[in-house]
Amino acid sequence: MEQQEYINLENFDREYGLADLFPPDLAAGLLRGLADHMAVFILREDGRPYFGKPQNPRHFLEMYKSAGRGSQKTGVCLKVAGRLTAVYPLSHEMETIGWLVFQENEGAPSIDVGVAAEFAATAFNRVIHLKYRDLLTSGLHGQVVEESYNRLKEKARQLQRSETRYRMLAQNLELEVERKTAEIRDTQLMMLHQEKLASVGQLAAGVAHEINNPIGFIISNLNTLGASAEDLSSLLARYAGLVDVWLNLDGEDNIPQEVLDEIANINRLKQKLDIEFIVEDSQALVAESLDGAERIKDIVQNLREFTHPSVKTQETVDLNQCLDTTLTILSGQIGNAVQVKKRYGDIPPVQCFLREINQLFFNVIMNALQAVGSSGEIIISTAAQNNGEVEIIISDTGCGIREEHLAFVFDPFFTTREVGRGIGLGLYVAHNIAQKHNGRIDVKSAEGGGSEFRIRLPHV
Repeated sequence: MEQQEYINLENFDREYGLADLFPPDLAAGLLRGLADHMAVFILREDGRPYFGKPQNPRHFLEMYKSAGRGSQKTGVCLKVAGRLTAVYPLSHEMETIGWLVFQENEGAPSIDVGVAAEFAATAFNRVIHLKYRDLLTSGLHGQVVEESYNRLKEKARQLQRSETRYRMLAQNLELEVERKTAEIRDTQLMMLHQEKLASVGQLAAGVAHEINNPIGFIISNLNTLGASAEDLSSLLARYAGLVDVWLNLDGEDNIPQEVLDEIANINRLKQKLDIEFIVEDSQALVAESLDGAERIKDIVQNLREFTHPSVKTQETVDLNQCLDTTLTILSGQIGNAVQVKKRYGDIPPVQCFLREINQLFFNVIMNALQAVGSSGEIIISTAAQNNGEVEIIISDTGCGIREEHLAFVFDPFFTTREVGRGIGLGLYVAHNIAQKHNGRIDVKSAEGGGSEFRIRLPHV
């Protein structure tokens, strides 16, 4: 701690007189209004006139002393030549430095000279005290300024000597701040990457679930078609044998018995294999397999559109189609008891970065799915607004958000979910994407009453 410095008061231990503490111009200004009512004088300590022109000034001091109250520092009121006269001391530091004399004028309006003198003396003594404080402060200020100037010169020399050291410290601090900033930026990027990886994992689970069903019945159909092909092959082999027998007849007119026997065997095999059913079923299996393949194609196409690589220019897209794509990707996350209702309106196209808008919808809908859990309802509606915006509302009947948490839902790393269910970046990323597209996203929720996320984006 810096050593406390004290002001040397010896230089200010001096005497101040009446002229210092109660200048004549100040006295004239304060007493000007009383001249019409009484004679007003101020005497020095020894009785000499200071303000006004009394005829016999020392007479007032003798009158004061003869009253026997000089040691009490109070005023006296006596009749002098038939005129009421009041004498009050003016004091400084418990010493008398002057005298205030009020004397009534002959024929002047009646006024209580004693009361006026006592009031004026009290006020003037207060003025003297304040003036003394001003003088003392002014003197202290002068010494302080001089001493401060000398100290400042010494400190300037010290600062000059340490300037290089501080500059080096500042440079080192700047480098340290840059290093810490880079670490924080890398950490944020890593956390965002982890959040994206979590989304990719959820996508993979959903896609695997969606593809698994068509792949399952395609494999089953192919196994059935394989068994049918074996049966058809055996029947064709019978026909081939019959043809060989027929070709070896050398032109005989009558059909040999072995040919007739082979024809009978073929007919029995056809009945056993139920060739008509095999043909019809094979056509159905092929059609069903083609439908499954189309479903897989659609899933892959939706996945490709959802993970559409970022481009430097925006694209004109249909937000209803973007929502359908996102729902298809998330279909594996939608439980059997969860109902998703779509209430799409006729909306104009929007200029945006497709992958980022898909990510926005994915994060908000995933949040709704986590809120409703295994059962509930999610409503997605779109509508065009008169102010040049498209409004997307995603509401759910889930657990809702506590009132004290509403202000933080879009903050990075804020989450109320248990460990392993996210790191609190989903809604933060969605909010940033909306802002990047000159839009906004708001939330309205109550604990136990579901949530409603309202997204607004400018349209073309």
